[in-house]
Amino acid sequence: MDKVTWETLVLKCKELELKPESILKMAERMSKGSKGRVETPGEILRGSWVYDVAYHVYHRIGTDHNNKITNKMVIRNYVKTDHYRLCYKTFHQKDWDQLPTIKKSKFTTDIDKQRALVDRHASNCEKLLLSPLGKKQLAFLLISGGSMLEVPGTETEYLKNLKEGMKKLNMSEEIKDDADKMFKREIAKTVKAGKTFDGPPKWDDK
Repeated sequence: MDKVTWETLVLKCKELELKPESILKMAERMSKGSKGRVETPGEILRGSWVYDVAYHVYHRIGTDHNNKITNKMVIRNYVKTDHYRLCYKTFHQKDWDQLPTIKKSKFTTDIDKQRALVDRHASNCEKLLLSPLGKKQLAFLLISGGSMLEVPGTETEYLKNLKEGMKKLNMSEEIKDDADKMFKREIAKTVKAGKTFDGPPKWDDK
């Protein structure tokens, strides 16, 4: 990769419409001097998004439990639900249509925009579930029968403790690989049809 100058960096940040305070926070997190820095509630929420997505996709929210369809379609069906949009807003503190790529694009009709939103969110969720942390969470859901790790606390305190608890959980690569294979074979077929799942502890969306 070619050497990047400060001028090039600033121009790129302006092009992407990134806020200076956001860049500074990211730099602080990456720097060695920020080791003892306490995570903000917003950072805890965004960092916990993978757990929420894995939980709802595992339980096939938005999909008929009797239908045998691909996991990609299960993800798309969940993304299309109002529940997904509410969860996204809660964890990211912004509406689901505020993705940078969507904001920069021009659409002829609202249907085209909605289709693009579903495509982008579904792709992001799929990548999230295929990440090391996503695979680990799916593996735990398989082992627990679909339950989240039990940790104390509510709201952001619960999510912080969940993150720490999952870090301490020792899962071999073999278990995670098996979980990934099972997920690809429709792991959620074991979920009883018609059962309602409320998900992790919720809080008021302010």
